[in-house]
Amino acid sequence: FQRGTQGRLGWAIAPDADHIGRERESDPLGDEELNERLDEFLTVARGVHDQRPFSFKGEYFEVQNGGFEAPLTRFAFPRIYLQGGDDDALALSARHADVHLFRPATPAELADSVARLDELAAGEGRRVAAGLIQPLLTRGDAGQAVDDASGQTLAPGSLVGSYDQAAEQLASYADAGIAELVLSAAPGLEEAYRTGQEVLPRLRALTARGRKAA
Repeated sequence: FQRGTQGRLGWAIAPDADHIGRERESDPLGDEELNERLDEFLTVARGVHDQRPFSFKGEYFEVQNGGFEAPLTRFAFPRIYLQGGDDDALALSARHADVHLFRPATPAELADSVARLDELAAGEGRRVAAGLIQPLLTRGDAGQAVDDASGQTLAPGSLVGSYDQAAEQLASYADAGIAELVLSAAPGLEEAYRTGQEVLPRLRALTARGRKAA
């Protein structure tokens, strides 16, 4: 995948997301054990990519004198995207993630969470970027956005408004320390065009002005 995408592969991992699949496969682990298993998995995955020989013995995984050989080692390890709002999730990201994804919140709440993430990552001798998973529904007119939203079942925390309002709100998240956005909307193709053509240029203009002012 890294070769085919020219190094753009990323792993977005939410260990507690697939409850139905885990039940079907008789996976009995609770949330704490899931985090522990993911911690081990990421340790092993990065270890076999970066080191040879690599050995590891944990609760869930064991490797004896493993490790990738060329040409697999020519490709960068995938970017790791983790998520979660509690300290355990933030600590896991501090150890392993390239980007920690937060759920929608106020800019003040996000700023506090980003500060905590930075603190934990610094303790690990690392830097982890903060991202935001943000559902949105935007239109040229705010009233039209509200009308269209009333006929849909929107994801929690969905940002509904005009293109200008959406860009301003997203810019406020950037000011709070959010460096990456994972935007979602339905229907995906139509809303992706709106976001790409109308919202993102406005957001870039706002954040560019903010950098110049700083």
